Amino acid sequence: GGGGGGRRGGGGGGGGGAGGLSRDPSATSRLDSSLGSILRDVSTPLTIGSESDGSVSGGNLNGMKGAHGDGGGGMMDEMFENNSTSETANRRIELELRKVNQQMEEMKGQLDAVQFQLHESQEEVALWRGKWAVESSKTDLIKRESLAVLTKCEEHVSQLQQQHVSELTQRDYILQRCRDTIISLETKNAELQKKLTGTSLPT
Repeated sequence: GGGGGGRRGGGGGGGGGAGGLSRDPSATSRLDSSLGSILRDVSTPLTIGSESDGSVSGGNLNGMKGAHGDGGGGMMDEMFENNSTSETANRRIELELRKVNQQMEEMKGQLDAVQFQLHESQEEVALWRGKWAVESSKTDLIKRESLAVLTKCEEHVSQLQQQHVSELTQRDYILQRCRDTIISLETKNAELQKKLTGTSLPT
């Protein structure tokens, strides 16, 4: 009765461990290896039949008869020994399951930490993307304004150059007129001098 309860408890522990192991294939592989090693160590020379009289099946009964005779005491000793072995195996299985579950919890904690860091990184990236978008818009606006000012400056310079050329042309024309006028006046002055010299009274 105690052995059966231990085995049932072990089965329940196994079910709980299996639910946790579905998260990590490597942990499941380690548990399978451990369980296989444990089960290979467990011998079950005694097999109880399904009949209601509690008879023992052939090969095991012959083995017990050879070792203990026909008495019931040897069979009970063998049953208690098998029960103790099963409980030991159950305890080893439960220990392995606890270890695997602990490893799974540690891995879950590490995964949560990585996910938290990833979330923070994503938030930071989104923040910097927003800043970049704002600064990019400002830069584009400054570029457009600068190009507009540069265009106006170029237009103003072109107008000033045209005005300068026009003024220079006009001044050249005025200077030329002045030269022509001076030459004309000098010619008239020379002619007047000749007339004055020719008509002067003798002394």
